[in-house]
Amino acid sequence: MKFFEPAASPDTPPNQLSSATTPNARDRTDNTLAESGPLAVRHVARPRSYSSTVSTPLKRKFTPIAQPPCSALRLQQQRPHQQQHQIQLSSPLRRRLFGTTAGTRGKDDYMQIPSEPERGERLADRIARAMGSVLPQSTREQYFAYKKAEDLWIECRVQGEYTPGEEIPTKSKFWYEECDMVPCLRNWCAISGLHVWLIMVRLRHIKERERAKLWQQFLINHFFYDIEDILVKRHKVDARTKRQKVLKETYEQFRYAILSYDEAFIRGDAAMAAALWTTLFMMREDMDFHKLAVIVSYMRRILSGLEKLDEQTILDAQVYFGNPINELEVVEKLSVKPGGSGSGSSRK
Repeated sequence: MKFFEPAASPDTPPNQLSSATTPNARDRTDNTLAESGPLAVRHVARPRSYSSTVSTPLKRKFTPIAQPPCSALRLQQQRPHQQQHQIQLSSPLRRRLFGTTAGTRGKDDYMQIPSEPERGERLADRIARAMGSVLPQSTREQYFAYKKAEDLWIECRVQGEYTPGEEIPTKSKFWYEECDMVPCLRNWCAISGLHVWLIMVRLRHIKERERAKLWQQFLINHFFYDIEDILVKRHKVDARTKRQKVLKETYEQFRYAILSYDEAFIRGDAAMAAALWTTLFMMREDMDFHKLAVIVSYMRRILSGLEKLDEQTILDAQVYFGNPINELEVVEKLSVKPGGSGSGSSRK
């Protein structure tokens, strides 16, 4: 309901204007409207039904937020010997965990201090276990294959590992001391690529073809990740264009070596020795072919051992290479000496 007030005339007292708007003075208001002629009408605010002062909004009190059982302030105020077992949280995570009222979360919903066995578990392991429970099978297979392919690659790379200025490791002594190979990036790539091929031969026999391709690709990826890492950290090749050029040349050499080993694997030991002489030793004229026979025997032994392993053992990365120098005795028994027949070469 709206009330209207006539415009004030010069002769009208202020008390009459205020009384004209009350319900008891309706008759007097009608008479005043009739006598005043043209009207200047304005809206009058409806009277409040409750009393209010200017300072009332300033005096309102808000309900304080109840503190959760384990607040961020308590975590910061704990003693040093108690803080070593606490989980370090970032500021957004603290706000997400503790910036709520007690009515919206239960007591068990807040972060609890982990029990004693759980404290030793790494955060990465807990994340992997949590993701494995919700991810589809195909995604879990990719994560598993990536991690295990890295373990297989580590076993391949240590066969020709070296560090400039330090002693050659035991596993690498055959290549750098017996075979007179220079410890450098090119030779390390050739030795590591040879062992990658040995693993790839076994991975090709996995029942599911797509799974076999996935594992081979991850193994090759780790190979070239480490090559780029060595270029940056050891050889200080900071220019991206130079690294890409080296990686491209290394990849072409690796592809050529894979094709050569595949062909030689079918044709026989003589073809395998020729492939090793071409790809691994770069057709050296002073090559000791007795060492080539040792390497061929070593490769045959590794391939035979991988063939006997079941698929799950391969996928669990339970593969360990031996030392090629152990094949010297086998080659000596089967070799034909220039002066006559060897001890193990006579046939009846």
